[in-house]
Amino acid sequence: TVMAGYEGRGMGTFYTDTTYSGEEWFCGMNYSGNFDRWSVGYDQSGGQPEYLANTLFTVNVSGNVGIGTASPNYALDISRDTTSILNLHRPNSSTAAASTLDFSFNTADASEAIYARIRADVEDNTNSGQGGDLSFHTANSGTLFERLRISQEGKVGIGTNDPETKLHVYKSSATSGTSTGTSVLRLQNYVGSDLSQQKVFADFVLADDNANEIPQVRIGAE
Repeated sequence: TVMAGYEGRGMGTFYTDTTYSGEEWFCGMNYSGNFDRWSVGYDQSGGQPEYLANTLFTVNVSGNVGIGTASPNYALDISRDTTSILNLHRPNSSTAAASTLDFSFNTADASEAIYARIRADVEDNTNSGQGGDLSFHTANSGTLFERLRISQEGKVGIGTNDPETKLHVYKSSATSGTSTGTSVLRLQNYVGSDLSQQKVFADFVLADDNANEIPQVRIGAE
C-alpha cells in the first residue's frame, strides 16, 4: 500500500504492507521540525519510517550524503556499527586487473589534476588463495610515480615495485658526485635538551618459536 505524506509525518511517500503491521518504508522529507533533508527511512514494526532515528539514507541541503546518519557532515558520511563498512569491488579476476583511488585538486589554471593515488593490483587469482599488492603514488612535475608498495607477501618496497625483503629501499637515480654520496635512509630520535647524554641504537634481533629474542648486532650513535 502506498500513502502520500501528510503534516506531522513528513512530506513524501510511505510504503506499507497490506496488513498494516507497522512495517513501513518512507521516501521524502523527514519529520524533523524543518525540511532540510531528503531521506529514505525504514521501520520494521513501529510505523515511523519518517523519523530521523529510522533514517537509512540522507541528502541534506548542503549536498552532503549520509548513509546510516541523518546529519551528514561530509560529502559522503557513513555511520554503522559493524566491522565491514565499505567494500570496493571490481568484478574482474585478471592478473592484470587494478583498481585506483585518486585524490584530485585544481591546478593554477583551475584544471582538475590527480595529485596522489592508492592502487590495488591482482597478483594471484587462485580460488580461495588470492593475493594482491597495494601501492601509493604521488605526483611530481605533472606525472604520477609509485612511491611505496606492500606486496602480497607483506614485503614493503620504497622506490621499488618488487621488494625482495621485509623492507626494501631503492634509489633509482645515480649519485651525481663520487665525493658526496647519497642518503637513502635516515633514523632520527628526539633526545631532549642535553644532546651529550643521549644515544640512539638500531638493533638486529633473532626470535624463535618460544618468543625468545636473541640480540645479534647493534649499531649506535651518540
